[in-house]
Amino acid sequence: MVIKNRKANGVRWFACCFLVVFLVVACLNSSFSYAENTASKRILFISSYSPSFPTFFLQIDGLKSELDDGRNVLDVEFMDTKRFPTEENLNRFYNNMKFKLAELPPYDIVTVSDDDGLNFVMKNKNELFPGTPIVFMGINNIDNAKKYSEDPLVTGV
Repeated sequence: MVIKNRKANGVRWFACCFLVVFLVVACLNSSFSYAENTASKRILFISSYSPSFPTFFLQIDGLKSELDDGRNVLDVEFMDTKRFPTEENLNRFYNNMKFKLAELPPYDIVTVSDDDGLNFVMKNKNELFPGTPIVFMGINNIDNAKKYSEDPLVTGV
């Protein structure tokens, strides 16, 4: 019975990832004019955990299946909050992101996975990601997801 529940949860997670991918594509299509189709788009994916998290590669595969057309750039940053669920880790991640974002061209869209990533991005979006569309996936706190989705630049599942 436990195996069936895990398998069902995996299927649900996979379905959610694909739904998010379609939302990301919809946001990209509405955010970018068709005249710019030859230009590359910069996409940041913030993973709440690390590559060792069981669904990480499913998330990446889902994003790549819709966004990897040879023109787009997908960068991945790891919060690693499963292994390091501390305020110190969040502060270090914030400082690291602040440094990197100051050195890199701005992103066209930010995608995040899980509650920790969404909470981080929403807390810091005005400073780190001003005016950037945000797409989230795999959120457990439905109330937060609904509240954050009231922002016209934020959507997800």
